[in-house]
Amino acid sequence: MNTLGVKKRESNFELMRIVAMVMIVAHHLVVHGVQHCLDLELQYAAWHDGTFFNRIFSVLFGDSGGQIGVGLFFMVTGYFLCEKKNASILKVSLQTIFYSLLCACLLLVLIVFQKFFALADFFPGTSLTRKIGWELHFLFLPLSAGGWWFVSAYILLVLTSPLINRLTAALNHKGLCFLVAVSWFFWYSCNLTFGGVYSSLGKAFFWYLLGTYYRISVTKNKHAFVHLLAGIFFCLAASMLSFVCLEYFYDDFSVRAIFVKSFLGALKNCIAVPLSAWFLFSFFARIHIPENRFINAVAQTTFGIYLIHDNSVFRLLIWDYIFRVSEVQFRSACFPLLAAADVIAVFSVCSIIDFLRLRFIQPGYMTFSERLFEKYKADFTNTDGSS
Repeated sequence: MNTLGVKKRESNFELMRIVAMVMIVAHHLVVHGVQHCLDLELQYAAWHDGTFFNRIFSVLFGDSGGQIGVGLFFMVTGYFLCEKKNASILKVSLQTIFYSLLCACLLLVLIVFQKFFALADFFPGTSLTRKIGWELHFLFLPLSAGGWWFVSAYILLVLTSPLINRLTAALNHKGLCFLVAVSWFFWYSCNLTFGGVYSSLGKAFFWYLLGTYYRISVTKNKHAFVHLLAGIFFCLAASMLSFVCLEYFYDDFSVRAIFVKSFLGALKNCIAVPLSAWFLFSFFARIHIPENRFINAVAQTTFGIYLIHDNSVFRLLIWDYIFRVSEVQFRSACFPLLAAADVIAVFSVCSIIDFLRLRFIQPGYMTFSERLFEKYKADFTNTDGSS
């Protein structure tokens, strides 16, 4: 979730990245730690083990924040890339490959130690075949199947951004509004409501166009605080729509229940979430923060925080083995405090890890990759201008 911005980073947008990543970590605590949305056997199994207060808190704490946070990251990408003729994916790709190899090494160590040294199983219920599948994805498909949907969508978005920018530059205000509306309906809303093979990419295109529209068409004024309140309101509205579905209809598969869940889901995903992201983005775009080195430094690690904590290996280790969210914390009266501490801990530790990578490891592999690229250009491309 690192976007390609200008050399002098604007600290208001950097602060927005930090806030967005905190929302995303909280979202992952809820959907992976409590709800286990990706596990068909454990899905929502722990939901009624928590008190009513814990259930409603968990939804307000992190249910919709992840979708809004992702929208903010794609919007800021469109905001800064919409006037550029080309963009590079080198840093993002190499960073993803680095953490993919790190995950592969850790997974291999855990498999070997469990197999030959009777180490406790960190992934109970996960077959060896599935673990080997994770290993192969991390080793050979880090950018497309390593476990990070955001990376695949982001890279394809950046690669196609010059074409998108040429299209938006040729449109007047009315044409740009029409394009955003069409992308919201078909690429975003229909994909989320009915499902689609390229739903992640469709979402990325919509958010990118929304950021582009803000950069080109919106006149900034002073009412930042009003936009903040509106963003929070729609975020809470989206969360409450989720709570109604989870509390009353999650295990009801009647025709009536399916219709109600689809309708409430559409209200949440297609209306409340985009409005919340729009107003929150507008708030951060309108405030002025003098260039702050600490904010900028932390914001540089946000993409690394995402790569470290949300993949097949660390996702299970963090929420199920280390924090034991659904098994212990969600049943505790202290769950709100524990959840907040979990998010702060994950964000801080992952940020420190990525800061060390930026400081000591990235310069080396960037220099090597640039030399390799220059050799590739010399050996495999036309250098005399012929086609």
